[in-house]
Amino acid sequence: MKSSFLIIALALICAVACGSDEGDPSTGSPAVDEAEREFERKLNSPLPDEQLAALNEVLEAWVMQKGEPPESLEEFVHEGHLKQLPSPPAGRRFMIDRKGMRVVLR
Repeated sequence: MKSSFLIIALALICAVACGSDEGDPSTGSPAVDEAEREFERKLNSPLPDEQLAALNEVLEAWVMQKGEPPESLEEFVHEGHLKQLPSPPAGRRFMIDRKGMRVVLR
């Protein structure tokens, strides 16, 4: 599934950036399992800042893979990168700031 690829890609980026030499960076390794748990925790957090962090990780991986941001965040779900988008606080919505290449809360 694409979301597994995305999470593994993010874990590998983190492992390289952090200089981790823990296990093999393939599915089932401790580093990947921990990265998946941390990503899911942030995505499902009640805190908008943590949800934004997770959505920005997906956006970064998307742009690395496709070269440009999606037209909307719903594409993350339609293409299988996320099961569903997190719920924003009442009266607000998550959207892509194309100038800053970030997901923002407006």
